[in-house]
Amino acid sequence: KKKAIPEVPCPGLSDIDNALISTYLRRTSATGGGGKLLYDIAKERYKKVFSKLGAREKEQVVSIQGHGHQWKNDHKRLKIFSTSCEKNIPNRTPNQTPPCTSCSLILSLKSFKEVLRKPPPLPGKEIYTNKLYRNETLGQIYARHIGLKEIIESPDAKNTPCVRYTLGVLSGKFNHEVLSGLIEAIMQKQNRVERGVGMQNFAYAPAWDEFSHLFEAFDAVKLDNHAFHKPSANKPFN
Repeated sequence: KKKAIPEVPCPGLSDIDNALISTYLRRTSATGGGGKLLYDIAKERYKKVFSKLGAREKEQVVSIQGHGHQWKNDHKRLKIFSTSCEKNIPNRTPNQTPPCTSCSLILSLKSFKEVLRKPPPLPGKEIYTNKLYRNETLGQIYARHIGLKEIIESPDAKNTPCVRYTLGVLSGKFNHEVLSGLIEAIMQKQNRVERGVGMQNFAYAPAWDEFSHLFEAFDAVKLDNHAFHKPSANKPFN
């Protein structure tokens, strides 16, 4: 009597099966794909384009599209599974279990090949992503997990001076070492206060430290009015 081949969970599709899968999953927040276009569903069901539908009708069209998905996206593990995944498959190759037949068939779908070939948006263009394809709930949960709740949930946060300056620094647009050094010192001080730690051995950023020494030296010098005077619109520094 032959021994039954033990079964293992289907591993789904990953970069092992197509090197573009992780790129696709990092580009989109869609939970799946392979369904009909929203435009086509709206025309078939309501004889209107999707943008002209009411809120309830749009919700129904999106639901219909979701029910027709042929694959599911697992962003956490960067894997894709067929909606008809066989779940368990015989463990014929212990070192590397291939996807089940249903998942493997996804690789040959025209719609799947098209989404894999679609390039990621250019830097800075992600903000124009259609709201239908943004998972705001997961974004807010993640923001809370990493301590950015106030920034994400504050109205119009991206237009506040603090956030705009931070984004400018991170993108390389701003390189104000002195100002950044001052901000760093303020944050360090607040951190020590919150932890109940004293200010002994407080270290300033080099740029701010240098600026402070120069300012102290400048303040200590008594300047002659002929050597230095306040500039005016018509008369610059000597």
